[in-house]
Amino acid sequence: MIRPIFLFLLILLTTSGIYSENKQQTITVIGNGSAIVETDYVQINFSVEVENPDPKVAQEKNLERVSNVIQALSKRFKISNKDIYSTDYTLQRQYLQEGKQRPYLASSGILLKLRDLKLYKDLLLEIQSLGVNTVSGIEFKADSTKKQEKEALVDAFEDA
Repeated sequence: MIRPIFLFLLILLTTSGIYSENKQQTITVIGNGSAIVETDYVQINFSVEVENPDPKVAQEKNLERVSNVIQALSKRFKISNKDIYSTDYTLQRQYLQEGKQRPYLASSGILLKLRDLKLYKDLLLEIQSLGVNTVSGIEFKADSTKKQEKEALVDAFEDA
């Protein structure tokens, strides 16, 4: 009985020495840094929805309304074609809980980037008057943050 215990201890001591020789030492340095990013534009996601018993009519009316919304906003708020475009389209039959059919629902998503931030509130009022049903996201963004990221890294390095 003593012999197996002795053998086990001998193996344990020799392998622990090998393990401790391979262990690397690390030093961790932590620092905080920040930078201010100016907003370049506001990005707004919204959708236009049309219901109709005839799926073809629902689709045609939806596409017509989307086209009118994009043209009106482009003209009034001087938004370039690259800053306003359709993102998705769905056409689906709706049902009530009792299994009764409702009209078809045609829905188109639109993404818009408004670069003149002073017009933000006016644009929100305008899209409602043009027949937009849902505003699903508003984000204030910057075209590039690389310069500010470098500033924050320098600050973090100095803080550490």
